[in-house]
This record gives sequence, structure tokens and C-alpha cells, in this order.
Amino acid sequence: MTGDASNPFAPPEPMARPTWGAPPTVGTGPGWTGAPLGFTPVATPASALRTAASRARTAAVLSWVLVGGWTMVLVGGLVHIAAGAQEADGDVVQAVETNDVAFGLVGMGTLIYLVCGIAMWALLALWASHTARSARMAGNCATSRSGMAWWGQFVPVANFVLPLLAYVEAAKYANAVASVDGEVIGRGDGWRRGPMPTALLTWWLLYIPAAVAIVVHGTFGEESYDANGAAALVAGIFGISSAVCGALALRSVAASILSRAA
Repeated sequence: MTGDASNPFAPPEPMARPTWGAPPTVGTGPGWTGAPLGFTPVATPASALRTAASRARTAAVLSWVLVGGWTMVLVGGLVHIAAGAQEADGDVVQAVETNDVAFGLVGMGTLIYLVCGIAMWALLALWASHTARSARMAGNCATSRSGMAWWGQFVPVANFVLPLLAYVEAAKYANAVASVDGEVIGRGDGWRRGPMPTALLTWWLLYIPAAVAIVVHGTFGEESYDANGAAALVAGIFGISSAVCGALALRSVAASILSRAA
């Protein structure tokens, strides 16, 4: 502080304002390759991405467990048909016993499907939420549909569509992040113009007939061996295909993020 030495009551001279250097330019520096889809690059919240990838990877493991459950349903369908053949041959008592075994197999497979399905739903909802959180941290607008992964499951009929919208959004955003080496993402919604995650769509489209068929199974009555067998076969075939496709799709998404958001 300086002033007039001859007048101790003189006010001090005003301090000069500090001068700051120019702000760093985003998108420059070694290793920069540019952002796809017209993004304005910003720093990626890697911790949120790693959490999202962890949820997707765990869901992929559960999807492999589902393969075992759907296989039991498939075998149960074959046993149903075998019971029908026994009844046609006149061995009614043996047919009833065989049919009971079929219902037991389908029931155990359905239990595995329900337990793993609920766990997968929770994990995938968390996956979508953590991906949306990553987007919010980066100023991106990837949050519009993430809530559908939670409440969309409780809307009859629409629960075959609404969660998928959240999963597709999360996968497209994650792919956009991974495509720029996990170091940058973008503001805006240009990432929505990215390629559709076909493996994820295939998984869901195969899951729908399996889910419907497993509900229909048993509604024909215990003595409708062929009808119950057909329903179990449809559920098993589509369920196994869906579970394998889902496991591969989710593992691919998780591995892509983890390899770049370390």
C-alpha cells in the first residue's frame, strides 16, 4: 500500500487489477483427434463411466446365468412333449408323472429367470443412470430417457419398450465416449446421431417372445401336454438366444468403456 508520505490521512492508491493469462483452448494438445458427430469436447468424468461399465459387466454375467435357466425351460418343453407321446401310447400314469417332471423343470428355469431378471433390471437401470450422471457432469443432455429404465418396468405392455429406450440411449452415449478414446465427450445431442446398438436391440427383440411364452406356459391346463410343451420350447429357444446376445452386447459395451476410461 502506498500514499502521500506528508499526509498520513491521504487514501491509498488503488491496487492494480491482476491480469490473467488466456484460458486454455479445449481440444488442443498431444493426442487430440477431434470429437465425432460435431461435439464440443470436454473432460470425461471417468469415475462415473467406470461405475456404469461395472454395472453393465455384472449384468452380462447374470445374462450367462440366464442361459442355464432358459435351458431348463427348453428341456422342460421337450419333456412335456414326451409326456404327450406317452399319453398317446396309452400310458396315462407314466404320462402324468413325466408331465410333473416337465412342470418342475420349467418352474425352476422360470425361478432363475425371475431372480436374475430382477437383478439385471436393477443393474441396467443403474447402468443407464450412471451413464446419464456422466453426461450431466459433462454438460450433456443424455438424461432425458434414463428414468425410463426404472419406472418403465412397471407400466404394463409399455415395459417392453420404455426400458429399451433408456438402454439404447446409454449405449449410444457410451459408444460416443469410447469413440474419442474416453478422454473427451461432447455437449449437445450430436451423439444421438451415432449408430444404433444392433446387438442390444437384437437381445431385447429376442427377449420379448421368450417373456410372453413363459407367461403363457401352464395356462392351457396340466393335461395340455403339447400346448405347454410348445410354449416352453418357444420360451427356451428365444430365451437362450436372447441371453447369449445380451451377455455379448453388455460385455462389449463394458469392455469398450473400461479400456478407455481407466
